[in-house]
Amino acid sequence: MGKYMNKRIGIIIPEIFDALEYDLIKGMYAKAKEKNCDLLVLTGVFNSHQEFQQDSYTNCLENIYELIEYGRFDGFVFSAGRFNNLLVRDKIYSMLRKREIPCVVLDDENEFFLSIYPDQRESIKMITKHLINEHGCKKIYCITGIEGNRDSIERLEGFRDALLETGVECGENCIFYGGFWKDIPADIARKIASGELEMPDAVVCASDIMAIA
Repeated sequence: MGKYMNKRIGIIIPEIFDALEYDLIKGMYAKAKEKNCDLLVLTGVFNSHQEFQQDSYTNCLENIYELIEYGRFDGFVFSAGRFNNLLVRDKIYSMLRKREIPCVVLDDENEFFLSIYPDQRESIKMITKHLINEHGCKKIYCITGIEGNRDSIERLEGFRDALLETGVECGENCIFYGGFWKDIPADIARKIASGELEMPDAVVCASDIMAIA
């Protein structure tokens, strides 16, 4: 009996790749240990968009999430906003609803569970002000995510806040929607290199994936 006394909390996350994901798990583990709970991480190794996920190997890796339905859990933390494949995200939502146990969702609005969002406006504001105040940048492009998306709106507002506070002017032609993916930012970079777009002093990207592209 003793081996099953601890509560089990599952964290569902598409991959553990960057510092934010490591910090999330580290913080949850510390709190779970404090409360004498076990933390189980359900994760894959790919976080591709659906159109780039065609092989059976990648699809089979996602079977790890079947444990949501059949594993012994007392609650879940679902990092839904980090899933690029919306079909996988929606399938996980369906499995969680069937379990009828507590669940907290990170970074995604939904009608079923409590949603928690970090402050994203302030961080983009700080990044933009650093470029202006420390590097003297005056013409800055902003590549945010998906038009109408909550994360995209907050990050864009942070960019605008920084411009307003520093007195730097930027028209709508300095703002781009990159879809939180690689193709649009890469195309913007090609247009800057070719001279089709005016060379800016800096580019603020609303996600690492877009910045790398």
